[in-house]
Amino acid sequence: MSFLKKIAKYLVLKLSNLLFNLLYFKIQKKNITFCYHEISNKPSDFQKKFNLNVKPSVFRKQIQVLNNIFEKKNSFLVSFDDGYEGSLTEGLKILDKFNIKPIYFICYYCLKNNFPLVSSLVSYLEKKKNKKFETYCLINKIKKPFFLNINEEQLNTCLKKNNINIGDVLNYQGKFLKIKKLINSKKLFIGNHSYKHFNGTALSNINFEKDINRNYQKLKIYKNYKNYYAFTNGRFDNDKLKILNKNKYTKIFSSNNTVKKKNNLFDRICLDNNDDNEQKIKFKIIIGILYNFGFYKFASFKNDND
Repeated sequence: MSFLKKIAKYLVLKLSNLLFNLLYFKIQKKNITFCYHEISNKPSDFQKKFNLNVKPSVFRKQIQVLNNIFEKKNSFLVSFDDGYEGSLTEGLKILDKFNIKPIYFICYYCLKNNFPLVSSLVSYLEKKKNKKFETYCLINKIKKPFFLNINEEQLNTCLKKNNINIGDVLNYQGKFLKIKKLINSKKLFIGNHSYKHFNGTALSNINFEKDINRNYQKLKIYKNYKNYYAFTNGRFDNDKLKILNKNKYTKIFSSNNTVKKKNNLFDRICLDNNDDNEQKIKFKIIIGILYNFGFYKFASFKNDND
């Protein structure tokens, strides 16, 4: 991070309460969504690598702060992606105490069959430096990171050529929740997150539509299903948006750490273990608003670790 960016970040963080109050008019007009994955004291290697976990004690603090900030009921939404075990056993238990109903964006095939998400499966193969897999990706000009750019046909070919222990991949990824505990629950909603967690932009338009419809057909029968869609890995393009609109998805979510809204497309703010007090949480929301106003370069330090 450059010296000027460090100063800017320091000032925004220190003045977060003042800036937040000045920008509150912008926040009041929006239903801001916060994106989570796993809530656990024992995250998996995959969850640690991609910063997908929040400790239950930190999550409780965050929800308390958000509940105080957004005094109006239903003025913020908590979402969980992928369907990890702790998001239900720990996350829902905390949210229930605040009378907050979250939405779980799930990949039905993976949860029902206890089969790894595409992102964790491919990440595992990369981690193990599987030569056959790497050679196949290079020959077929699949760009790195492979999990963002591989399609279903390519992955199926790789799986046939490689003897992969699915149990080892699941240990690397982290446990799924039991899908039967989600369906028809009055304490939560469920939404569409693709069938197997392929990155949408890696699929052709035809295959993307097939993928979302396969998941929809499995989920639509449940009373707590909402016709909402969350892009895997937060990636999307205009063609995929048109397909989702054609299929009448009422809300579509990305996860770019902003509160920007375009038609029925909503970005989500991702809180992590570092956001353990009111000042830091307000800082994240401010960065989202700055990004929303078009200050992209200024807001870009949201992704820097230092």
